[in-house]
This record gives sequence, C-alpha cells and structure tokens, in this order.
Amino acid sequence: MGAVQTSLGHYDSAVIRLRRALALAPDCAEAHINLCNALRMQGGDIDSAIRHGEHGVALQPSTPEAHLNLANAQGASGDIPGAIRSYERTLALRPELAEVHRHLSLCIDYTPDHPHLRDMRLLAAGKWSDTDRMHLNFALAKAEEDCGNTAASFRLYSAANMLKRQAIRYDRTEPARIRDAVLTVDTRLQNAGAMVRNNDAPSGIFIVGLPRCGSTLAEQIVSLNPMVHDLGETALLADAVAHSGITGTPADDMAALQDMADSYARAVMKKSGGNRLVTDKALGNFWYCGLIARTVPGARIVHMTRNPMDQVLSVYRNYFVNGNGFAYDLNEIAAYFHEHMLLMAEWKLRYPDLVFTCDYDDLVTDPETVIPALITFCGFTWDPAYLHPQKNPRTVFTASVVQVRQPIYTTSVRGW
Repeated sequence: MGAVQTSLGHYDSAVIRLRRALALAPDCAEAHINLCNALRMQGGDIDSAIRHGEHGVALQPSTPEAHLNLANAQGASGDIPGAIRSYERTLALRPELAEVHRHLSLCIDYTPDHPHLRDMRLLAAGKWSDTDRMHLNFALAKAEEDCGNTAASFRLYSAANMLKRQAIRYDRTEPARIRDAVLTVDTRLQNAGAMVRNNDAPSGIFIVGLPRCGSTLAEQIVSLNPMVHDLGETALLADAVAHSGITGTPADDMAALQDMADSYARAVMKKSGGNRLVTDKALGNFWYCGLIARTVPGARIVHMTRNPMDQVLSVYRNYFVNGNGFAYDLNEIAAYFHEHMLLMAEWKLRYPDLVFTCDYDDLVTDPETVIPALITFCGFTWDPAYLHPQKNPRTVFTASVVQVRQPIYTTSVRGW
C-alpha cells in the first residue's frame, strides 16, 4: 500500500504506512526499499532514505529496484559517486532498463573509451520499445556530446525528442490563450482593487522561468539562508489557484482570492513544518505573478533568464518526467519561450518592485556582483557563504542534481 501511495504522490501517507510496516517486520526488505523511495520523494530526511535503501540492498542484493531506489536517493543527496555505483549495480542485474541508462548518463562525464558508452552503443543495435529507445537515445546523446561528437549527439537528441513528442498531446496555441486569460483576470482584479492581507501567512520567494534557466542554482544560493525553507518544485500554488475558481465571474473574485490565499498558506505551512519564509521553485508560477502580488505577504519573484539559444538547446537536450509538453520540438520550445517572455515583460510593467530579473549568464560570469544584488532583493543580510552554493547540503530533485554540487561554472554559457 505504501508503494501505491508513493506512486500516487501521497508521500506523507506512504511514509507513515511503511514505517508502521517496519515496526511490525523490521527486516522486511520490500518495506525498506519502498520507504527509501517515499522519503526521497517526500523531500525530507534524505539521510534516512539512504539508510533504508542500504538496508534494503543488504536484505535483497539481487533486487534491481533496491539498488535503483538507493541510487536515486544518493544522487538527490549529492553523493554522485555512490549513485553511479548503485546505478551500475542495477544495470548489472537488469541491463535492459533503458531509463536507468539515462539516469546514469547524467552522472558521468564521458570519455571516448568509457565502458558505459561502449555498452550503450552495443545495446542500441538491439530491439527496443519506443519508450525505451527514447531513454537510450537521450543517454547516448549526452555521452556522445561529452566526447565532442556533436553531429552524432544531435541526431540522437532529435530521435529521442521525436519519439517523446509522438507519445504526448500538446497544443502549441495554448500558451498564448492562457497568457491572454491570465492578463484579463489580473486587469479585472486590478480594476476592482482586489487584495488579500494576511500578515500571519508565510512569505515566499518565488523563483520562476523556463526549464534549464538556472533556477536550481538560484534556489541553492537563496536557501543558504538558515531561515529559509526550500519547498523545491511543488504544485502548491497551482493547486490553490485551480481549487479557488479565481478565473470565474467577477462577483466571486474576492471570495476566490481569499480561498486561494488561505489554501496556499495552509499547504506551505504544512510542507515547510511551520516555517514562515520559503522558496517556491515551481517554474510555472510565472503564470500567477499577479495573484502572488495580491495574496502572499512580502512576496518576491526572482525571474531567471538565459541566452535564448542556450535556453532552447538545453531544454531540447533534457527529458522531463512530468509536464513541459512544449519541450520536445525546437519550434514549439521557441514559441513557448516567446509567450513566456511576453508575459513576464507585462508583469514587470504592472509590478516593477515585485520582480527581480536574474540572468544566468551574468550570475555565473560575475557572481560577486549578481549574487549580492539577488540577496539584497530578498531582504537578507550579506554573507560571503552565498558565493559558495555548492556547499548547500539540501536535497535536489531536478535535472541539475549533478551540476549544483559543483562550484559555479561557465561551461554552459554559449553552449550552442
């Protein structure tokens, strides 16, 4: 039951059930394996997740899922060498797990003679389902890119993205419609003077942008403040907006706005353990900047930007577990980028004091200037520790899990 709840996203309930199971049967390997995964996804005690993963591996060393769950937890904690070893043990047991090859590829800086690159080239000659072929192509593309084989890498990225795009539904005209609807609602609220004041609600630093914009680095920097609880990428605000009916009729606007504010505040307090200052790195919150301005006390929005060429290419080179239907076609990425920038330009006109633009290229090439400006915008007292985000021990779940463990680097600038 705990594993099912984890798969449904009910991580708190899953952890409770699995702990109860272990209280009754302390050597139940399946419970340890599943609890490792549930704790990692819960985003809380990653050290405990690793301990349960190691216990599960010790009890069932021939179970691939045991090594895989441990690898994912190790990677989230920043133990990349440990994650590599566990992914390799997973594949030694089941080499046909294409998705694990993709996970492993993100942890390795390949050279032409790397054994995993050799293994993947051999595996690529076999028969695979479209889904497995997609994962293997993404993994091989990354490895070939590391080795400087640009043409081969791009062919593989194109093939992987084509397979993913064929498997999903995405309407490229939808972002423009959403932008128009969002601004229409904001204008209506603005004309009505609609505003919710709840000084007891937690305050938020919202980091928004498009995928691969440097948002994880920004959160890594800001959350070095010991008073800040990082929520990571959550759907808390999107859920609160959806449940409030804020896009309904003007007569219902104030009630809906209050409901949204209360719902988000409750969800944040629960997830943060009562912390009153959080970072929320759900990138799609850029749709809700107007609502944030009206409902979250002391809110600040950090808009991460990046060179458009680097931005589009970086999105195209990555597989996303959920959402981001625009990410698998270069023209659709560019169109979504355009809509995003149009909306953010409008938010900055309407709420100039609320939004701080932080360019990734500037951040990594001149951190001594950009990071103090970011910290000042957040209202924090300066500390030189902010210049060393790689020392932040927090758990990371995004595709940047490897990069954020390194000192600030510039190799991703003008990567095209």
